[in-house]
Amino acid sequence: MCTWRSGGRGIFYEKASDKPHPPIRAAPAHQGRGDPEGFPGERGSPLCIKWPAVGWVVLGISYAVGGPLLAVGLYIVLRGAFPGWWMEWMLWPVKRVTPGVARLQGATVIGLGASIASRTGNLAFDPSNPNYLYQIFAYATVADASDPNALLHAVGIAVSSDGGLSWQDHNIYVNPNADTRHYDNQFPNVTVDKAGNVYAFYSDDRNTYYSYSADHGQSWQGPIQVNRPGETAIFPWATAGDAGKVDVVYYKTPWLPTDPANPTPAETAPPTAAWTVGFAQNLTAVTPASTFNETTAGPTVHRGSVCQGGAACTGNRDLYDDFGVAASPTTGLASIIYSDDQFTNEANSPARPGCTAAQSNTPACDHTSIATQTAGPVIFGTKK
Repeated sequence: MCTWRSGGRGIFYEKASDKPHPPIRAAPAHQGRGDPEGFPGERGSPLCIKWPAVGWVVLGISYAVGGPLLAVGLYIVLRGAFPGWWMEWMLWPVKRVTPGVARLQGATVIGLGASIASRTGNLAFDPSNPNYLYQIFAYATVADASDPNALLHAVGIAVSSDGGLSWQDHNIYVNPNADTRHYDNQFPNVTVDKAGNVYAFYSDDRNTYYSYSADHGQSWQGPIQVNRPGETAIFPWATAGDAGKVDVVYYKTPWLPTDPANPTPAETAPPTAAWTVGFAQNLTAVTPASTFNETTAGPTVHRGSVCQGGAACTGNRDLYDDFGVAASPTTGLASIIYSDDQFTNEANSPARPGCTAAQSNTPACDHTSIATQTAGPVIFGTKK
């Protein structure tokens, strides 16, 4: 079991009974986050068109019409909504135009529908067999098309066994509460250990969960709660090591939501909600009923609401999208990189220019901090 101590804002953890060790720095995880173009699991094919004059006219119209449609589509994706009018509105021209235009409109419907109904997380490869690639995503089901309030309440995985040439989609977990739970919260995350076991981490804006697969993503066990009871845990990011060993980090607070129907409670967290960096480790993560050992990686990094809607945020986005954990493959020791909007003025963390104590919890004090493990259990090799 590990505890954390702080040396200014450069934070380390160690065995409580051991003397301090010099920190061993490890490069933070590369974020690589975002919403790649296309729908996970689908292969594209080139479209060859000869361009007479009418072709250029069509291209011009496509740019004129496509821009607003793309903007609307991106807005809907970022808001996590699936409007009830969408299908009827999009299909209306198909019912009333020539077959050729109907086919074109149908392709547009499929493309826009795919973009609206999914949110991708990160891409990971199997270190034991790099031909296996995994793309995790949150999505809405086909049945949700008739539900105007349905959210992205399911987690799926696209699996490639041939280095990305072809893909197959599999369900990880479908929450039956389609209208009040969703998993497109910054962001669903996948990692693979050295034995090829696959781990999916995701948050419903209340707790952080994981599922695992021992057969290359074909079947899954879970969801299993990672964080301790009595706290809210969001924004998971994980890294795996030797077989069955995994580290995961998340922002956590003792504040608990009170409205079970609110799909984004972290966005309404009160100013008294103090967020810290949680670090959890499981060294037998593919064993049924195994649990995580959790610790706190330092002092408060933010107070109040947390928006996870990316560029579409209307609330506090001081924690941005910058969060990650990596472990040294030689020592197994973890390093965490995270956002922090609290005023500090210490030897290891001088005040950011323009930041004063009164400006904590504002962008004026935003900075990046690093927490580095110095001792304790590790996910590569043996216990330190």
